[in-house]
Amino acid sequence: MKRLARILTALLTAASALACAGTAVLWARSYDANRVLFWVRPDVEWHFGVGLGELWAYRAVPPASVDELGFRLQTYQPPTAPRPWGYGPPNIPFVFDRLGFGFAFDATCRTLPGRRVCCAIVPCWAACALTALPPIIWLVRRLRRRAARLEGRCKNCGYDLRATPDRCPECGTPADPAHAPASPRRYSHE
Repeated sequence: MKRLARILTALLTAASALACAGTAVLWARSYDANRVLFWVRPDVEWHFGVGLGELWAYRAVPPASVDELGFRLQTYQPPTAPRPWGYGPPNIPFVFDRLGFGFAFDATCRTLPGRRVCCAIVPCWAACALTALPPIIWLVRRLRRRAARLEGRCKNCGYDLRATPDRCPECGTPADPAHAPASPRRYSHE
């Protein structure tokens, strides 16, 4: 069971590291152009995009057009300021808009009357920081465990194994012979 937990943790950490790298690339490229992935269904329209250092998700009911159902990716020139574009507060009344974070829930779109929208905006720096946390935590924990093994401590509970190199007297875990501590030096008094 512990092995499965370690494998799942490593996989989730790797996925988080990839998400962090992907977010960093999107962040860097977001100043060249706005990129929007559209997913249009007969009853709802979703947009996922990045532009000027911000990620956003947008849901609208009813869709603007049901002629183009499915997925499509479009690229636009970025506006000169971060928020006057179509998903920003000038066109959608936001409930919360502070420090680059924005949120609008079940609001009426000012540019398309009768359309109900939900929109969330997150700065790319926050998404990068959040997705970088699991790999950093994993690395720190791994380095600490390695240092403990090299210092001759139990890999399970951290107990000092220099006096009992075969087995941990605290938890009973057999000691790893590959990482056994060096024998203590004996000095003679002559």
